Amino acid sequence: MSPHLTAFLQRHAGRLVADLALSADGGQPAADRGGISLGLRGVVSLQLDVVTADTDMHSGMKGGSSANSNHVLAALLAGMRDPRTQAVTVEGFYDDVARITDLDRRDMEMYDFNPEKEAAELGLLGHVGEEGYSILEQRWLRPTLEVVGMAGGFTGEGIKTVIPRSAMAKISCRLAPRQTPQDILKKVCCTVHLPNE
Repeated sequence: MSPHLTAFLQRHAGRLVADLALSADGGQPAADRGGISLGLRGVVSLQLDVVTADTDMHSGMKGGSSANSNHVLAALLAGMRDPRTQAVTVEGFYDDVARITDLDRRDMEMYDFNPEKEAAELGLLGHVGEEGYSILEQRWLRPTLEVVGMAGGFTGEGIKTVIPRSAMAKISCRLAPRQTPQDILKKVCCTVHLPNE
């Protein structure tokens, strides 16, 4: 929720005429069953830029002896997630995450989620996620770190054999209750370091 919304509503209460606000921006469990979202996870996003040289270089002349920004970026991003458990490896990432309660689990049971049906509707090869947590636990109550965009090197039609000087990734972290954007941003930024540093 906006940190300014409560104060704004209190300050302008006399000018407001609604007793209820309903947003249709959200999902529903099924086409024939409505749902009301009581909250969504927070978010913090950042862009990670890797620069390894002042200019792109010819791979035939400099390849093998010059750092490739795409390789460096890929290694940094891969290191932020455990390949076996899919847990985020950023130090302290889960420190403030609340324990999942029995009430939370009852709410998820009542949602009547069908993962196979969803996978078929979306054309998913299968669901993935943090080991030890159900799909709804992951979506509703666990934080995430997602790479939502990447660019680097030559991306036009055909091939251009360059070692790119720079590469970029956009990262989005969904936050669980009790996590703050400032804390998670700081932790992610402290994780990013170049190999052999």
